[in-house]
Amino acid sequence: GFEMKLALAIWNPLWEEKEENKRQAEKLVSKAAKSGAEFVLFPEMTLTGYSMCVERIGEVKENSKTLDFFKKLSLRYNIAIGFGYATWISGNKGENRFAVINQGEILGDYCKIHPFSYAGEDKFYTAGNQLCQVKLKDFIFGMYICYDLRFPEIFLSAAKDCNAMIVIANWPDSRKEQWEALLCSRAIETQCYFIGVNRTGEGNGIIYPIDSSKIFNPFGEEVLLQKTDELYFGEIKAETVLDYRQKFPVLQDRRTDLYRKL
Repeated sequence: GFEMKLALAIWNPLWEEKEENKRQAEKLVSKAAKSGAEFVLFPEMTLTGYSMCVERIGEVKENSKTLDFFKKLSLRYNIAIGFGYATWISGNKGENRFAVINQGEILGDYCKIHPFSYAGEDKFYTAGNQLCQVKLKDFIFGMYICYDLRFPEIFLSAAKDCNAMIVIANWPDSRKEQWEALLCSRAIETQCYFIGVNRTGEGNGIIYPIDSSKIFNPFGEEVLLQKTDELYFGEIKAETVLDYRQKFPVLQDRRTDLYRKL
């Protein structure tokens, strides 16, 4: 049981239209499950697009309709699901979150550590302070959102515990090359699989890339993905990480005590 088949959604959500996007999400979850995928992943702020209207799209975490919706889907289709959503805390403040659900249970629920201040995200979304990891089969996945990818420290901190990292994103087409270069670099430096799940189409006037969801293996090579109209499929293997780290033990040479002082 060292292999896992992943499905990555090719996702162009309608702007802030949760109900319509739920219908589309269910179709994709159903197709992913029928194709034998064990884990299906959607981009950041899955049901809304990357919106700053916290009062409109944010949900009280304890009473989140989005969480309930994906819990039901995970049970109905017997598949693990990763997705993004926004919570509302008070006023116009909330959190940008990434949850993984399996068998109706929330395995992990991460709050974005680095809100994207360039777009004013930090005015509306509170920064998280904790790493989040989930275990599925032989994998421990680190969970991250979009702009986090630019900050290597949080990935290197998690690398000793994880063999795969997931970054869900709404990363614009204008910086697509950086997205791919950073995913590849992070895979090499952490000796992990890196799974980047980015949206496509156009949202709120921003153009997103046509084809930018990627999986890189620990060597920094792209994993070949099978593509349908709505999903990419790819396989990851836990022993690939284990073998490579044993043969080429880079992480043991990290000097974390020194780095903290620098």
